[in-house]
Amino acid sequence: MPFWLPPTDRILREFVKQPGRLTNMGAAVKGKHNMSWDDVKYARRREEMVRRQIEARNITAHAVLAAMRKVPRHLFVSEALQHKAYEDYPLPIGEQQTISQPFIVAEMSQALDLSPNDRVLEIGTGSGYQAAILAEMA
Repeated sequence: MPFWLPPTDRILREFVKQPGRLTNMGAAVKGKHNMSWDDVKYARRREEMVRRQIEARNITAHAVLAAMRKVPRHLFVSEALQHKAYEDYPLPIGEQQTISQPFIVAEMSQALDLSPNDRVLEIGTGSGYQAAILAEMA
């Protein structure tokens, strides 16, 4: 069965099917080779999340958008909730805490208006997702 993706899918259209794995044929995912189907699935969901939830709500800071596209949000929630990680709502992470809605993380990150030499100390008891986004922006 041939591998097919819609031509509008910016992240995945550069890939071709290999036995059980995908090989990067372009620069869509820099430096990452032999991606699993789960890697590809979650990369696609991240891109959709950024387009539909973040950019659509006027988050325009390049560093924020790039970080939101790169940080794998599904790794910050339990395995049982990974399939919901890129949805437009917060998710429980235990101890009556939640991982914030993606748009809220993006909005808070953009509001910081960080410059390249800034340092951020993020103190919290959450999942670490916001800290990972900020670290990617630095």
